[in-house]
Amino acid sequence: MGRARPSEAWTGHPRELEGCCGQGHPPINLALLILAVVTCLFEAGIFWMILQDYRKVREMPELSPKRLTVLTLFSLGPLLALLLIWLFATNIHSKSEPPPMEHAATVQSVSDVPTSLRLQFNAANTDAIGIDLKNIWRWYTFRNIAQGTDENKEPFRKTLNTIIFITFDKPVRFKQIIVDSFGASLPTYEVKDSSSRHALVVFDGELIGTNVEIKAIY
Repeated sequence: MGRARPSEAWTGHPRELEGCCGQGHPPINLALLILAVVTCLFEAGIFWMILQDYRKVREMPELSPKRLTVLTLFSLGPLLALLLIWLFATNIHSKSEPPPMEHAATVQSVSDVPTSLRLQFNAANTDAIGIDLKNIWRWYTFRNIAQGTDENKEPFRKTLNTIIFITFDKPVRFKQIIVDSFGASLPTYEVKDSSSRHALVVFDGELIGTNVEIKAIY
């Protein structure tokens, strides 16, 4: 039942897409590598003790240095291969990460840039016209309309309230959101919600033949 009029076509905004991706989990990968190394060393120690007990039971001679070296390399080979794979994967991951976006700092910063929206409301049941925009990314006007038949079965149509929704282009640090009609009479209204990125103002009834400015005060 309501109507909406955007202040501009939907084109998206680069700032809205920033900060959505993480940087991976290198601490978790390193912890897994350490756990794997410790587990392999523990299993190698158990294998060595079993081998020594077996040699003593069988009264086998001591291993020669050459065979001991081969056995040591055979035991540590999987650990060295695991380490090389981890280093290679870490290098690939660091190269594949996208560079930080230019506006990353701007997204988080809050400024005192002048911020206001002036709308012109004409005849009933017509859309508002944006005549002055400062630091406004997008805006909408909605009308909640009730229609039906009364007790005399006569059709009726009544605007219950008018809603103005604004999103700011840059985050702002304000003390208050005010509404100015330049001396004209306005229906009862209330700033229902506001933040550094948006404002929501609700008017009782319909705005007709007047200019309304919604402004951030610093």
